[in-house]
Amino acid sequence: SGDSTYSGYTQDTATTGWTAITTGLETILKGDDVNYVRQKYGFCSIILSISLVLYLTTTMSMCGMAPLGVNPAIGPYPDGLSGSGAKNAYFVVEEYQYWRFLTAPFMSVGIIHLLCTVGILLETGAFFEREWGSINWLIVLATSSIGATLYSCIFSPNTVSVMSSATVVGLFGAKCSTLILTVGTDLLSGDGNINEELDMGTVINIVCSFAFTMMLAIFPYVDFSGHLGGFMTGFFVGMLLLTRSVRAPPMVKLVW
Repeated sequence: SGDSTYSGYTQDTATTGWTAITTGLETILKGDDVNYVRQKYGFCSIILSISLVLYLTTTMSMCGMAPLGVNPAIGPYPDGLSGSGAKNAYFVVEEYQYWRFLTAPFMSVGIIHLLCTVGILLETGAFFEREWGSINWLIVLATSSIGATLYSCIFSPNTVSVMSSATVVGLFGAKCSTLILTVGTDLLSGDGNINEELDMGTVINIVCSFAFTMMLAIFPYVDFSGHLGGFMTGFFVGMLLLTRSVRAPPMVKLVW
């Protein structure tokens, strides 16, 4: 009848349900902003991920796919990698092909390596971009890519290798520099309290992602020296660039 109550459903109920749905979608698209971030989206992380996919797709379409015995990551032949711009110390030194410092960071050794790198980049890498801002993120990424390629040329000159995952490791190096400064400041303060911006769940996630990224060096044509060079470069750039935003006494920042 017209006087009966309609199942308790009101306009407020509909509004509350719609708010919950939109909030959930925003969390998926831009992350949970419980952590302190400068921006809501990681645009550069998405663009870089698309570039990695397009680069490998183009290389494999031109050079073909090598047997699993040659490239277990399901990718092209090593000659195809070298011809497409992978790190090759001989061509860098003897033929002055310095442009390989720009192309090697965009290359993946195969489909498996690509999926792992893109997954980490869109998850943890995008979080770093939202936390630091796109400009700082790009500076760390660019310098880490150069440091990784240079370090690989010096310590692994006889290998052909790609640098996409080594470049991502540089982001973890930069984050590590800020974490050490934050934890060290809190411990030296003597109050026993850890900075409220330092969420242990986030730290564990970062450590696990970093360990997984370093393990990608087990693939052929992905050398460990490049990963180490990317981490060291990112660490030192993070000391200079990112520690300004850490809540620490000025003298501690200067010493660090």
